Amino acid sequence: MDSVLEFGPTPSQAIEAVIGHASDTGLLNDPGGIMTVGHNPQSEGILGLLLSGAGATGYRVRTGEAFALEVDPEQPFGTARLLWSER
Repeated sequence: MDSVLEFGPTPSQAIEAVIGHASDTGLLNDPGGIMTVGHNPQSEGILGLLLSGAGATGYRVRTGEAFALEVDPEQPFGTARLLWSER
């Protein structure tokens, strides 16, 4: 997973790498969820893709902002639900 995320993957590549790693390590069914850390513009692209699907715009992630999403790993793009965000 590290090699995929190391050189600026697209948002979809990053999402697929995290879901794949979580599945491979048994974390996908962890009731505590999965936490990732990132930077813009990647974080905004990932958030937009998860919440609204391909071509999403208008998602702004501020410096130091954290957010929680509910994501269906079988169909993550455009189906996530924002649970909270806080800065």
